[in-house]
Amino acid sequence: MDKDGLLELASEGTRAAKGAGDCDTLAVYSREASALIEKNTVKACEVEYSSGFSVRAMCRGGVGFARCAGLSAEEAREAGAEAVRMACEAEADPDFVALPEPERAVEPRGLFDSRTAEIEPSRVVGWCLECVEAAKEIMPDIVVKCSAGAGFSRRALANSRGVAVAEEHSSVGLSVVCVAKRGDDVGSYYDYTLGRSLADLKPPREVAVEAATRAVSLLGARKIPGGKYPALLGPHAASDLVRGVIDAADAESIQRKRSFLAGRRGERIAPSFFTVIEDPLFEAGIYSSAADGEGVPHRKAALIDSGVLAEYLHNSYTANKAGEPNNGHAHRSSHMSDVGIAATNISVAPGARTEAKIIAGMSRGLFILMASIAPHSVTGQISGTVDQGFWIENGEIAYPVKNVMIGGEIFEFLESIEEMSSDMRREPGNEMPSMLVGVAHISGGG
Repeated sequence: MDKDGLLELASEGTRAAKGAGDCDTLAVYSREASALIEKNTVKACEVEYSSGFSVRAMCRGGVGFARCAGLSAEEAREAGAEAVRMACEAEADPDFVALPEPERAVEPRGLFDSRTAEIEPSRVVGWCLECVEAAKEIMPDIVVKCSAGAGFSRRALANSRGVAVAEEHSSVGLSVVCVAKRGDDVGSYYDYTLGRSLADLKPPREVAVEAATRAVSLLGARKIPGGKYPALLGPHAASDLVRGVIDAADAESIQRKRSFLAGRRGERIAPSFFTVIEDPLFEAGIYSSAADGEGVPHRKAALIDSGVLAEYLHNSYTANKAGEPNNGHAHRSSHMSDVGIAATNISVAPGARTEAKIIAGMSRGLFILMASIAPHSVTGQISGTVDQGFWIENGEIAYPVKNVMIGGEIFEFLESIEEMSSDMRREPGNEMPSMLVGVAHISGGG
């Protein structure tokens, strides 16, 4: 079904649910060709079509959802009526005010590429096999797991106040996990590439070579003594930390006092050089779109501005409850999901020195490629494993490490950031440099 057909279906469901007051309908249609390789062998290859809609109705703030896997007008009318019945039986919520009013939204360029949308499974399988071949050139007995997919999705949203938006997005992605073994010694690494079109995709061979080379370099890992050390977070690890902080700015969690950022908006939480920009309108951005999951137009903003927490992330419910402007962060992963809150494309301002020069300036410390380093959303405590990392000695990478954990308290961690690298990992709409943390609590067991 095309965008216009989906929008008409969404309007049909909304008309049927107007008896409750506020209501909206989300209709979706998608296609994805995908492949999976495990232990160097093709395990799956398929094309999946998905379609459906959900009607959400509000009665005195009580919410009723009705969802369906079909795309017929009759089913939409039936679902609308059912959503009304459930909403009227639900517990009233005095904090609900209204769904969004219509506003003009501008769709970013480059969200749909017809060549990407029409890719067949055989081509996706070819990418995965190319990854296996490239990885085996680095180490003949390396074990490869590879998944890839390409396709498109169409979405349409209509609400009872006149919001009517429809978008079409293509997407393509490939991920590679390589496991290198020498006797009982194991090294593993993961890399990926994704985008809106084939032009955004890094060559599969390049992704596989990076994953395989890193996996081999992580063989021979050693334990290190625990202590307080400088830690350089590579882009993957830095992204885990930054996304964890931004996720804690979810206004629903803030209002329920379930976030370490509650009461911190407008305060400095990091050094003045630390700025996080969200740009949901970036051309061909991975998470770009014209509007959020409730049809509120997206906009570019600094979420952390020169170290100051500038924004909480709102959907219509939390914005109305707080009496604040709705900054367009309602999120629906599919028609089967509830309405949540999420950020989109994130970029962190770079620094002056390259990652290599930062390492050269460290007498000793830890270089962390990947780690479970996101803070606990309520307490702000960091306690995670360093999945892949290296010990630095006299400005050089000395050896890989194992059995290492990193911990701390989020605000101490943020205040300890000393610089960002000038080079970075770039994905469409997202840029993440490496991050030097002056003092990190390391448990090494050595």
